[in-house]
Amino acid sequence: MKLDSETQRALDAAWNQETARASLERWLGVCAQEKWGELPRDLPLLATLFGASWYFTRYIFYRGKVAAGLIDQPFSFEQSLGSLVQDFRENGAGRDLDVNLHRLCLIKNEIMLQILLAQLKGEFDQVRSEQALTRLAEAVLQVMIMLCGVYRETGGQFVVLGMGRIAGLEMTYGSDLDLIFLSMDNTQDAFERIGKAVRRMLRMIAAADPAGSLYEIDMRLRPHGNAGTLISPLNTFIEYHKAGREVWERQMMTRCRAVAGDPHLAESLLEKLIPCVYSRQDGSLRSEVIRMRKLVQHELGSPAGKYDIKRGEGGIMDIDFISHYLQLRHGQGHPALRSASTRKVLRHSAETGLLDQQTVSTLLEAYDFLKMIESRLRVFDMKSVSQFSRTPGNNLALARALGFYREGAEESVAAFMEAYLNITRSVRRQFKEIVGWD
Repeated sequence: MKLDSETQRALDAAWNQETARASLERWLGVCAQEKWGELPRDLPLLATLFGASWYFTRYIFYRGKVAAGLIDQPFSFEQSLGSLVQDFRENGAGRDLDVNLHRLCLIKNEIMLQILLAQLKGEFDQVRSEQALTRLAEAVLQVMIMLCGVYRETGGQFVVLGMGRIAGLEMTYGSDLDLIFLSMDNTQDAFERIGKAVRRMLRMIAAADPAGSLYEIDMRLRPHGNAGTLISPLNTFIEYHKAGREVWERQMMTRCRAVAGDPHLAESLLEKLIPCVYSRQDGSLRSEVIRMRKLVQHELGSPAGKYDIKRGEGGIMDIDFISHYLQLRHGQGHPALRSASTRKVLRHSAETGLLDQQTVSTLLEAYDFLKMIESRLRVFDMKSVSQFSRTPGNNLALARALGFYREGAEESVAAFMEAYLNITRSVRRQFKEIVGWD
């Protein structure tokens, strides 16, 4: 395989070098066989992509010339997102539902691929990528609600709450959708009709397709978890939270945003929920936040032979819980803290003097670094993974993905592992100083 110097440099720098080299050689063979010529023109970027994501490598081979052509095209995220929604609004009703689903999978993957390419080219940073991935997920959800008849069955009188990462515009590759469905109509007949439409929609969102499924769905955050009804009456949901929920439930509700449905209903709902989440002063707040953080770390954040960047010591959840604690303690007097975004809560904490600027800067840098690790892990095969091996020899690709290039492989991995451990230790120290531990 004879390559120009720029493509060779891209292969040498690829996160997964062997995968990138083998995939590029196979691709050039396909181009020769199909008489496509040199496609794409930007072979170095294709080589970088092949080394970054096995998921999108498979997608390129599945879609062939169409997907490869995206690599050379200029990318306008706003235009792509607008075209997606417009296409299904204008033409969706005239197509079979299975045809629509397949088309939606293709377009969603094409836009997600272009987001990744923008990242690889340095055009999107971590924050902008998370925002774009979240807005893409919201657009897909809007289309599926339309295609599956949820608007029709509810008369538009419903609200979908996005929880967690989708609420904070913080989704990464492989993130699932945490959703709560609420309806104004609480009659038995309406619930059966709406429930049928919603179940169908959720099943289709998670269904396998040759172009890849859309998203995994997580409904555990609805009232009473998996034992609860799929759809809750809006007024019942409000009364549930007015009853005085436990600290962990109030933590959950700090990461809540309306992502679909009637905007006026959503605004009214969130106004009524604010006092339930932020007004009540709970003397057990500190101890409950610490207890829950310890519980999650003990049960889920200490896998054998692995580091857990999300639930483990000094991980993403440490920073999330710091922001939850500040919100629940000070949110009544500081409305700016009532944000679903961890980054915004931390910035507002500095602006209001609750935390000093140096502490906030340290936490934000750590948050971006940990979210970047998570993103690099997940984009390879689009799985919701948050762990990596404690064995240094298994982490070369991850080290390279995060920019740790040293003279040799061992030195690259050692530099990455040292940075990870230093950052997580620093985060845990900050957690203990701000919230506590004992």
